[in-house]
Amino acid sequence: MFATAQGTPGTPQSLGRIIGPENDTVVTRIDQQTREITLALDSAITHTVYLPEQVVKDLTELKVGDRVLGTYSASVEGDIREPTNEDMLTPWQVLEEGVLSERDGVLQVEHPRIIQAVVTVGGIDRSSGVLIVWDYRRFPHFIAHVEAEKLADLSVDQRVVVVFSQAMATTFRMPR
Repeated sequence: MFATAQGTPGTPQSLGRIIGPENDTVVTRIDQQTREITLALDSAITHTVYLPEQVVKDLTELKVGDRVLGTYSASVEGDIREPTNEDMLTPWQVLEEGVLSERDGVLQVEHPRIIQAVVTVGGIDRSSGVLIVWDYRRFPHFIAHVEAEKLADLSVDQRVVVVFSQAMATTFRMPR
C-alpha cells in the first residue's frame, strides 16, 4: 500500500510506502455508514481503508485517536477516464462488495471491493505506477499498479473517474 503526505487536494504531495505485514497506525477519521476509516502512520502519512464486518464487528467501539495494528490489501486500478455529468451525480459507487475468506486461521482477500469514484488527483508517482486521489469526502486513496500510459496525461488537481479495488483490512487490533 502507498501513502502521501496529508494535505488538501492541490497541495504538493510527497510519496512514501506503507508496506509490511502489519502497520501501527492511529485512527484519524471514522465513517460509520461506509465502514471506512482514515489511519495515520505519523503526522504526515495517512490512508483510507474499508473495515469489513468480518474484521471489526462493531465500529462504535473504535474512536478517533485509538492506536491500532492492521494488515491491509493494496489497491489496484482498473480504469481512469474523464467524468461525465452522470458520474458527477453519483461520485462514489460500490460496484462489487469485497469477500474475505479464512485460510489456516488467517483472513485473506478472496475478491476485492470494487469502487468507481469521481476523484481529484492529489499525487502521481509515474516511476512506481502509483496514483494518489481524494474522493468527494476528502478521503485519500492510494492506487497502485497503474499502467504508465494511463498516468502519462494526468496532472495534480485533475478530476477523473477511477475504478479501483479499495484497500481492505484483513487484520485489525489494538496493540497490547
